[in-house]
Amino acid sequence: MKSLFFTLSILLIAGCASVDENLVLNGKSATALENDINTIVESLPNRKKREFMFALLSIQMDVTENPLTILGNPDGNFVNYELLSKHLDGLTYKQVLELASKSKTSIEVLTD
Repeated sequence: MKSLFFTLSILLIAGCASVDENLVLNGKSATALENDINTIVESLPNRKKREFMFALLSIQMDVTENPLTILGNPDGNFVNYELLSKHLDGLTYKQVLELASKSKTSIEVLTD
């Protein structure tokens, strides 16, 4: 009985810490997309958070017509939700990662 309780506890904890893979990003507005992305990011462990954010930046770099517009984002965010809303509407978490894997942009993190 104890092992059954332990197994169920682990499954419940694991279930709470996973991404809702059925969540479809709403790109009808920048605010809606930002809310959906925040929902996904909050449910991810740190390593996957970084992976997802790098995926978003990769896609953003691919779809921007002028890379300098990213630097001039008036919100001060590195993620331009307005730009991404046109390209991520209707995609799921896995589809975003898949789209980023086809990106021509490579993102590296440099540390000292």
